[in-house]
Amino acid sequence: MKYLATMLMLLTGLGFAACSEDDDPPVSPDPVAGEKTTMIVNGTAWAADTTEIGDPILMGGSVVKRMVAWQKEAGKGESIGIQLVTLEPGNYPANSEDSTMTITYVADSDPDPDRFVDDPVQNATGEVVILTNDSTRITGTFTFTGTSLGGTAYTVTDGEFVADK
Repeated sequence: MKYLATMLMLLTGLGFAACSEDDDPPVSPDPVAGEKTTMIVNGTAWAADTTEIGDPILMGGSVVKRMVAWQKEAGKGESIGIQLVTLEPGNYPANSEDSTMTITYVADSDPDPDRFVDDPVQNATGEVVILTNDSTRITGTFTFTGTSLGGTAYTVTDGEFVADK
């Protein structure tokens, strides 16, 4: 019995020692892990709450994948969509006569953060750069300028996206 009590005390002491503060710190997560979309809109930082890339669809004779990112719930906050006709890494004009990419941005024209009034940007022109495309993820950058239906001019810089397939 004395032996059992001694063993229990030793095991308890080892348990406390294993939980001491001198343990190695946790490993930091990969800074690009997960999906994200960020950009600067007219000088103000913008970050999506959700980013996803949809299944391929047939559009105008081409197979297209669409990356969509939005703030709040879909349809209840600003969003950006990029239709990707090609997924090969490279630089591509967006929304031009010879483009293989289309960018759509739906701005919020209501300054009240509790309401959303969509104000889509029409005929934005810019560039999409596909940086990587592997079996699980696509990453890229984008920039564009355009004017919304409400007449507001938008300049988007430093756009980045990471989307899991």
